[in-house]
Amino acid sequence: MRIAVVSSPRSGNTWIRMMLAGLMDWHQFAVHDFKDLPPDLPADCFVQLHWHPEPAFMAWLKGNRFRVLTIARHPLDVLLSAVTFAQRDASVLNWLGGRTGLPIDMSARGPADPAFRRYCLSAGAAELLSVSAQWLSVPNLLRLKYEAVVDNPHAALGPIIAALGGDPARLDTWLENVSLTYMRSTPTQHGWRGKPGHWTELIASTDAVRIYWRHRSVFQRLGYGLNPTYLSRRRAEANWHALAPAAAAA
Repeated sequence: MRIAVVSSPRSGNTWIRMMLAGLMDWHQFAVHDFKDLPPDLPADCFVQLHWHPEPAFMAWLKGNRFRVLTIARHPLDVLLSAVTFAQRDASVLNWLGGRTGLPIDMSARGPADPAFRRYCLSAGAAELLSVSAQWLSVPNLLRLKYEAVVDNPHAALGPIIAALGGDPARLDTWLENVSLTYMRSTPTQHGWRGKPGHWTELIASTDAVRIYWRHRSVFQRLGYGLNPTYLSRRRAEANWHALAPAAAAA
């Protein structure tokens, strides 16, 4: 069996792919375009990329016997993580063939900077957020929510591990092997806080509401709402500075 992990960037894709592939003892690949993968993929492998369910990609998945795993994460956490990650990793230029519009220039004010707000309301942000939402209509899909994996990894991942023929009892070992500390130590520092809902501390309430209404169809399709936080931009900026220098590793 082959599994393609296809979701919006910064949805926990790398963490979950490394954990499952390690547990299953399968090969794993991470690319920006499926055409960059070797033609002789192993029979059991995980492939990770960010791509819409376009006809050519769907045909490739079918021809290579892939089943798709899609991960959903709160869109505001995705945007916060993606924009900050893009400040230090130029590979974001390759996300979705460059259609996300990242990176952007963001000052030391972090998400309180108007540049962050403008990006989150842009067409590029819509491209980025739409990936996970678009895959939900694909038949025979494996689905996860990032928040559910963080909250109770055994309950969230156990059925998928069993469906793949793996041993869920090995999960604790791989939760330790691919811990948040480990993810922070990788060359691209894929880990940051590992805390669902961190947008509530860093995105001002007025900005969160505007972003929600801009992308409300994605929020609704993924099953996320927007609870009021009453967070001011001044408080959001202060919270951002309190995270420094860790904020640079979003």
